[in-house]
Amino acid sequence: MEDWTNQASVVCPTIGDSNKVLIMVPGNKSGKKSSGKFYDIDIDGKLTVRWEIDWYSDASHVFISGDSLVRTRHIIRKDDESLKELGERPILEFYQKGILIKSYTVSQVGDIGENFGKTSFSPVYLVFASHDHFVPKIVTQLENEVNTIEQYKIVEKKAIDLEDIFKVDVIGGDRIFFRISTGEMLYRFKYEYTNTSVFR
Repeated sequence: MEDWTNQASVVCPTIGDSNKVLIMVPGNKSGKKSSGKFYDIDIDGKLTVRWEIDWYSDASHVFISGDSLVRTRHIIRKDDESLKELGERPILEFYQKGILIKSYTVSQVGDIGENFGKTSFSPVYLVFASHDHFVPKIVTQLENEVNTIEQYKIVEKKAIDLEDIFKVDVIGGDRIFFRISTGEMLYRFKYEYTNTSVFR
């Protein structure tokens, strides 16, 4: 879905050199296409383009680590759209220097047949993505989860670089870990709650 607002969207890398910025500009009804440029910023404030993209997204749906970029999609189901059609739409994308290297559809990430429409987010289908470091405080902040620590230990063993890990929580209770630089799915598990009423 195109965003026809006039606001630019700005994202700085979460990991790596802080003197870089991605600036995205939405398209408009007069035919201007959405676009974005990732810049190096030198000591004098001069901007040099490193790479470009041909789309626009709200900054909250973009995560940058070095020259790697992860984009999550906020998908609104159309009135006449079947679950099969919805399932074929991209929801999670991995880029290297502006080039798409891996994409996941809604059905690859979530079980929409079982879970779609069971939460207050209907008719929106989305993933909740964040980058976390593997430290004990993550687990203590999620006090209602009962099986997280053991699963995180498995992810730690699979990870080559813990800063190259991206975590996605899917409606329905699945937690998925990806390698940022390749888009590879490393590990997936269903996290359990002491109170699961949020999914009823």
